[in-house]
Amino acid sequence: MLPVMKILVTGSTALATLSLIAKSTEAAMAARNIPVNARYCKSSEITPFNSGGYALIISTTALKVDAGIPMINGAAFLNGIHYEQIWDTIADILVKADLSSAP
Repeated sequence: MLPVMKILVTGSTALATLSLIAKSTEAAMAARNIPVNARYCKSSEITPFNSGGYALIISTTALKVDAGIPMINGAAFLNGIHYEQIWDTIADILVKADLSSAP
């Protein structure tokens, strides 16, 4: 079994939506035997300094900073386009994540 992967879910100010995305991602990855702990925050709070130790960012808005970790465009969670495929993309990134250098 994989170690618990930490992910960030971010967007503008719709924290209820971000919470729903975080919880559904945890559930979808658990169904694939990929343990995930998802945290959500506003996109303005993301910096390279506070994204250490995370394997992935799912963002429903454009980020103004390069956090130094993979980022997925979370538009599928809002508009439904390619919604089912996003789980495969997230799983692929998490399975390949190398967190050995993370703090």
